[in-house]
Amino acid sequence: MSKWMSIDPRVLAGTRAWGSALILGAVLLLFRRRELRLENPRRDLWFLAVFGVGGLALMQFTYFKAISITGVSVAILLEYLAPILTLAVGVLFQGQRLKLSAVAGIALALTGAALVVGIFSGHLTVSVGGLLWGLASAVGFASYSLLGVAGARFRPLTLLFYGLFAGALFWLVVLGPRALVRPFYDPLTACQLLFLCVVATIIPFALFLQALRHISATEASVAAMIEPVLAAVGGMLLFAEPFSWALVAGGVLIIAAVLLIQLT
Repeated sequence: MSKWMSIDPRVLAGTRAWGSALILGAVLLLFRRRELRLENPRRDLWFLAVFGVGGLALMQFTYFKAISITGVSVAILLEYLAPILTLAVGVLFQGQRLKLSAVAGIALALTGAALVVGIFSGHLTVSVGGLLWGLASAVGFASYSLLGVAGARFRPLTLLFYGLFAGALFWLVVLGPRALVRPFYDPLTACQLLFLCVVATIIPFALFLQALRHISATEASVAAMIEPVLAAVGGMLLFAEPFSWALVAGGVLIIAAVLLIQLT
């Protein structure tokens, strides 16, 4: 297990938020300053604070906490119950029509994700605490997706930067600066955290927010379920992990789910 995975989930979420905010902020300051401008700061900052704390910070902390209790496989599967929540919110509160294709697509995607992470192998067990934190991570992912849609008036990078910064300030208040700086004292852990900030945070989160400008929160979160497939393929290519037909079947089901939802 990577050393950073042994860090307290709160500290990991906080260092991820601070590192990502500083890196993205520096890039925007140097190359795209217009992305830092807010049309109505007094109004916008309230929404950005809610997005950063109730969306980004909540999603990251609950996911890391679930991983620390259940492991990555179960945590990913529980987090990807989020499309069910976004669909329910859309139907109950946003006037969306419940389409059979959406329900079928979510079912296909969840089945595919379960195959990829090995939930049907009979070797995975989930404690009550792990289940609750995993479900909380699904709520966090759904909140992030729905707030991302609500923040459509912002450019994706603007929304992401201020959201990360708001989350970073939240963790600074909760944990204090010493706890957030300490993980960077170890060079290997610092490199892993920087990779986490850039490759696993700034790039995918920005792309996800961009996707929300074109498709619904449910469609985007279902499409994001290709993540465990890509992770498994990467494991085979980079770390010589064994080939699995369950991976192939799961990947096919997830891709079929995305196409079903997008084309109907």
